[in-house]
Amino acid sequence: MQQLNSIEVYSRLLLPQGRGYPLWKPRSDSSNLPKEYKRDGVHIGDVGFLNIFGGFEFLFNVCHPANHPLNARGVPSDFEALELDQNEISDSLDAFAPGSRVASESCHFRQVRLPSPDGQPPIPGVPEEVGAGLSISSSAAQGALLVLPEGAKRSDHRQYDKFEVYAAKYAHSWYNYINGSLACGVPNGAIYLINGFDKARAWGVASFKDAQGSVCFEFVPKIATSRKGLPKYWFRRYDFADCDAGQDQNLSGSVFLRGFRIAIKQTRNPFNPLAAAVEKIQEIDANKISNQKAANAISNHQSAGLQQAYPVAGRPLNSTVHGNSASPNNGDLGVSFNPFARYQVCL
Repeated sequence: MQQLNSIEVYSRLLLPQGRGYPLWKPRSDSSNLPKEYKRDGVHIGDVGFLNIFGGFEFLFNVCHPANHPLNARGVPSDFEALELDQNEISDSLDAFAPGSRVASESCHFRQVRLPSPDGQPPIPGVPEEVGAGLSISSSAAQGALLVLPEGAKRSDHRQYDKFEVYAAKYAHSWYNYINGSLACGVPNGAIYLINGFDKARAWGVASFKDAQGSVCFEFVPKIATSRKGLPKYWFRRYDFADCDAGQDQNLSGSVFLRGFRIAIKQTRNPFNPLAAAVEKIQEIDANKISNQKAANAISNHQSAGLQQAYPVAGRPLNSTVHGNSASPNNGDLGVSFNPFARYQVCL
């Protein structure tokens, strides 16, 4: 893992936990997001991609009509909302208890509560399970850690097949819109459709590699800055590691995303040379996905260049977009995809 940064180490080590894609930045602070998105964060039906900062770049939502506030920035020209049964949403408000952690190789981590300083009262709003803070240590040489001081909720839409069929139907249109009209230059295999998430009000993330000794963290609360405000949290100590912490007034921080990764592949059918392949995020090989570097994980499968199929406006076909070679001569989409993906449709 010597070539990976802290964000990539974090995602690769926590992805095998099977909870979905772990975001280093669970909440976006972009100023141009719709008001509803700023308040609630990721929604079921969101389409977007992962950015280099460990967050999710929201583009549009397929579970709402084109004129919905979430889609104020626009949708593809052939957009049709995905019809779902809202009674099929599964929610668990206490999916993670206060003071929970999710860690890679959790047997290598030890967690204890820090003692409260003499005479100092508990900080209002901080769960008893956290108290004055948590001391977490690890004997592993590499690791990733998510701390949820106030717990987290889980939401999933269970009509998986509807999401898969819909994503396969519109995959070409989405790449054309995102890399054409929006000119995002998103590599093949880097578009995601969300159908579930774990959300928290407060969180802490950390990762480390090549540690030379015991790695120790102290994750502690801070008194709210306003009288009616909620407590904040931070890593007071983090040996041999990189870390980040955040919070919001609402449960808007998506610490795990679930859904589908979408790619365009070449087939051997001359009448339908391109196909849409849709794969569950939870089933992705952790060694073949890491933020935008997913585009560089070249598989043995050879296919036509993405920019050949959907050229980005104003760019030559032999340009390089986000590290993904788009030359029509190399004949490679630059995406490593599970050959046993649950859904693959020629379009």
